[in-house]
Amino acid sequence: MNGKTSVVTAFVAIVAAYLAMPYVTLWQLADALQRGDPARLQALIDWTAVRSGLKSDISDGIVSGVWNADEATPTRIAANTLPPFGSSFISGIAGSVVDHEVTPEHLAGMVRQLGPADGKEGMTLPFTGVEHAFFDGPASFELTIRCPGQAREDQPLKVRMAIRHGGWKVIRVWISQDLIDLANART
Repeated sequence: MNGKTSVVTAFVAIVAAYLAMPYVTLWQLADALQRGDPARLQALIDWTAVRSGLKSDISDGIVSGVWNADEATPTRIAANTLPPFGSSFISGIAGSVVDHEVTPEHLAGMVRQLGPADGKEGMTLPFTGVEHAFFDGPASFELTIRCPGQAREDQPLKVRMAIRHGGWKVIRVWISQDLIDLANART
């Protein structure tokens, strides 16, 4: 009986650790953002995947104001009206901007610069702004975050995490136009 209890206990402990790890990673991410720690952000975010997703959003013509947080993917506008050369030119420019601006250093600096809207010290992420945080597959976790200063009717930040190289990492971020406008207004 003692051996069977040990196996069950070990199994329960492994499952509990697995279920807790995305939340631990979220806490580590929030801590890295609060501290403005680019090295830690580098380790917690798959920057290549995040940049690729943002480039795809830009080149596919995402209309952030139409994005629905309940949908798996944002709603897209009608086909691009630019000729193929014009479309690839704009995508290339946008891709260069994303490669240059979407970095651990820029993210840490932006979070420090923005800070909370109410003038309090430090960020309130992740737990006070998280609206939904759930597994959407065995190795995929998704959350929506209402950022400080964001209006209730605005679209929240949507983040997907996945298991990469033995740990949970942010692999995709969807940023609504509301958040871009808020960031621009506060800088």
